[in-house]
Amino acid sequence: MKKILVPTDFSPCASLSAETALQIAKKFGASVDFLHSADTASDWSSLLDINDKHHPEEQKLLDYALDELHLLEKMAERENVNAKSHLAHDFSADDIIQFGKKLECDMMVMNTHCSSGIKEYITGTIEQKVIRLSKLLVLALKTPPENVEFNNILFASDFEPESHGAVDSVLGFAQKFKSKLSFLYVDTPQAGDHAVNRKKSMGQLKKKYDSIVSDMHIESANHEYDGILQFSENHSPDLIAITTHNRQGLDYLIAGGRTDHILNESKKPVLIVPV
Repeated sequence: MKKILVPTDFSPCASLSAETALQIAKKFGASVDFLHSADTASDWSSLLDINDKHHPEEQKLLDYALDELHLLEKMAERENVNAKSHLAHDFSADDIIQFGKKLECDMMVMNTHCSSGIKEYITGTIEQKVIRLSKLLVLALKTPPENVEFNNILFASDFEPESHGAVDSVLGFAQKFKSKLSFLYVDTPQAGDHAVNRKKSMGQLKKKYDSIVSDMHIESANHEYDGILQFSENHSPDLIAITTHNRQGLDYLIAGGRTDHILNESKKPVLIVPV
């Protein structure tokens, strides 16, 4: 991992994302790029040449954003992490995703506005759309992590062959943090008799990575997200890692929004790994 993107709105929740990203960057020897979208009536780039008396409110907002980005760079400097800041105008979820791709980032760290509940689940947020569609590793935070070392990581997956690349990503993350990694497969009524094959697949991976993977579990639940949340509640990992297939539209509605459910209901940091 060489580059971490941190979108920020300068809220207290976003500050914890910045702090966590810097700790991860130190662990990996990575750099950090801070991104803020200034949602002004005019394109922010033109404001740099506009006299304050014509657009005082917009200029004030721009000056505030530049000051806050400078403070984030100073924070990174104190942690001995190389960092750059970027100011954009009215970025959408797609814009953020494309920006991360342009910078060749490997990971994104975002807050989910410390919110939960049915409103966010129905309407969605920019953060949730980025998380759902990004091809990068995304670490989503709702509350300050109890342990940024992530000593215990729960990895929930279907463990199908197409997910093995995601398994490698989580294993690399766990290895860098010297974490204890637990595998979890949730057996649902819709899964049929796949549990036996998944147990075999998990066993093969555990044997291959025995020094990292400490145990494996099969949890029965009506929905996959229920099983993950239930297991997390009982075992209290420092981090939940889950795979996502970047679904959208009808496919997303049919799949039931598993990622959104977990982000809404869990207070644990969630590492979303695209398949």
